[in-house]
Amino acid sequence: MQSEIGHTDATQGFVIPAAVNQIHVALSASGQAAGTSSGEAVVCAFIDLYGNLNRDNLHLLDSIYHPAVVFTDPLHRVEGRDALKRYFASMYENLLSISFDIQRVIGDGSEFAIEWTMNYAHRKLKGGELLRLDGVSLLSCDDSLIIRHRDYFDAGAMLYEHVPLLGSTIRLLKKRVAV
Repeated sequence: MQSEIGHTDATQGFVIPAAVNQIHVALSASGQAAGTSSGEAVVCAFIDLYGNLNRDNLHLLDSIYHPAVVFTDPLHRVEGRDALKRYFASMYENLLSISFDIQRVIGDGSEFAIEWTMNYAHRKLKGGELLRLDGVSLLSCDDSLIIRHRDYFDAGAMLYEHVPLLGSTIRLLKKRVAV
């Protein structure tokens, strides 16, 4: 798929790459476009869902995740869809806002990489200011559902750098390593 950024979908609040938007439009019109894999349909559903996900609609995760999903990020490993919903519920407790800008989607039908920027405000980080974090999600699909979801991002940039005292120490260490 192309690496160009497409248009901003104002109703969803995230950026859809042009190639992903073509799949999304085709699926919206017909349910399943000719030549579009079930994995691509899941990725479109994933992007739509994460554009609207909040603490009140976590049940929607059932529509894209396999019951035996394994979710991993730099801070957690969660096994099973019910455990994933509990993880998201606890995460949303302190979030003031969250949205994603999708830069690029690469995939082969059942394995996908999604490059994103997360915009978030957390009541316990930097006084609730809006923060940005770049990352990549790797998704593996099985039976039209996501069976493996692995997120890669800089945990220091997400969390530790925004904690008083610890943040200044981490920024200093990063600066020393960069020299």
